[in-house]
Amino acid sequence: MKRSAGVAFCLAVAAASWCGVVGATSATAKSTSTDDLVESVLASDELGLYLAYDSPQKGFEAVRDAVPEVDALLSRRDASSALVEHYQELDLVETSKSDPFSTIRVAFFELLLAQPEVVESVSDAERVALHEEVLDSWALKLSIDGADHYGTTTSAFLGLRSLAAADDAVALDVSQDSVASEFLEEGILESFDTRDSSELLTSIPERLVESLPERMKRTVRLPSGGEGLARSAGREAYFGASGGVLTAGNVAALAKSYGSTKVYTPRGAAVPALRWSGQDFTAAEKSQANSWVKRAYPSVEVIGSATMKYNCHSYAWHKQSTANDVWINLPIVHPYISDGSYVRTAYTKYINTIPNVPNGVRVYYYGGDHSAVKTSSTHFLSKWGQLGLIKHRPTATPYTGVTQLNYFRRA
Repeated sequence: MKRSAGVAFCLAVAAASWCGVVGATSATAKSTSTDDLVESVLASDELGLYLAYDSPQKGFEAVRDAVPEVDALLSRRDASSALVEHYQELDLVETSKSDPFSTIRVAFFELLLAQPEVVESVSDAERVALHEEVLDSWALKLSIDGADHYGTTTSAFLGLRSLAAADDAVALDVSQDSVASEFLEEGILESFDTRDSSELLTSIPERLVESLPERMKRTVRLPSGGEGLARSAGREAYFGASGGVLTAGNVAALAKSYGSTKVYTPRGAAVPALRWSGQDFTAAEKSQANSWVKRAYPSVEVIGSATMKYNCHSYAWHKQSTANDVWINLPIVHPYISDGSYVRTAYTKYINTIPNVPNGVRVYYYGGDHSAVKTSSTHFLSKWGQLGLIKHRPTATPYTGVTQLNYFRRA
């Protein structure tokens, strides 16, 4: 029987006492059943952290560091069995109605399932069940709220990782396709032109169908609320009814999609960058991401909505506008500094006291790979990965490992 994530993952206040293992210590986790550990992980308030980083996989690792139950779960010999069973029981329709963070929780669940500890250890029967459920869930996502609720990036990520773990031929194909290799590693598409689509990526649903036993290929679930059945051997049975067939023209629906570009420092040095050319988050994903930030960091203010289009470095150093569509990955010593466009004017430890420097000064979080702009004597403005543009105190961020705040002014 399918169940609602809103109940199973204890989001409702009334259900909070039912989840006694949420936030368990490592010692407590050892004595907790695997099923309870699954629900403890998925009930965590930290799951939205995965959106604060440059890729879904990097974000998953941040959550893993913050939630000890993740390691405790993935170290269990029966983790893959329990996770696949819970995935089969998940009711996406009911969850979309009852869980205020359904898009975050379901996406993280699929990231969790996509980890090597799971996809490399499932039995043959569990893999068949997993592939069937990925297809059913993917199709259902395309039918809920006009495909404007759940995203499908993590469906594709989970599908490709499981296929590659099970089939040496798929793994070889991935290794020979730079776009697919990058997606397999990080769950992100960069330097990807939809006019030159990766055939491997666009064929993930078809390959999942082909991985099923012959008796299962003919009976598939249509994206019409998940109840209708049809006889077909092709992926159109999953995606045709909603117009969501993954082709070169709309493959961006399955993942972030950028094209290589260059921007320039005030002194004219070229900075490698990525220009957005794909489909952004759904309306529900944006709304829930914004709500998660407000709940996790009550002292901050969301100034601009969650978006895949630009990141913290782009906002701070390139263009301070929510219309920004450029993503910049900067090394610690980057062109904006090395060419003399900006010079360091102050530095502090990782503290909330801001030195007496002008508003508009750029701030680099040494050790945290984050950039911000000073906007007042007490606050910064910065973009949090794929989350929104946030007004915050210097230390009120998701970023750990920061040892120093460096302040830079225009030369």
